[in-house]
Amino acid sequence: MSSAVAGWAVVVPVKSLPEAKSRLSVETPQDRRELALAFVLDTVAAARECDRVATVIVVTDDADVRVAVSALGAEVVDDGTSGLNPALERGAEHVRETYPALAVAALAGDLPALRPQE
Repeated sequence: MSSAVAGWAVVVPVKSLPEAKSRLSVETPQDRRELALAFVLDTVAAARECDRVATVIVVTDDADVRVAVSALGAEVVDDGTSGLNPALERGAEHVRETYPALAVAALAGDLPALRPQE
């Protein structure tokens, strides 16, 4: 890591919960929402616990995700886009404007049981 980098900002794009994990076989749509949110929370919590991560930016328009990840200390940027790449671009742009000294990393929002050392 370059000495000019103060740390990392991790951008996590998250679909709205009703759209997330649509291929999973679960009993009810509510079960799917809860499972998808649990995946997101595992991912964000692990990223927040990494020593070199200065901030986690979650890009989403889902109100439930917004509340839950904010409680973990993540920042939320409104998605307002359609698709993964535009969401990542929006998050990276936010980092460059708000935290110019930080490097940007992207992390999928659906990594259940992720641990900081991973």
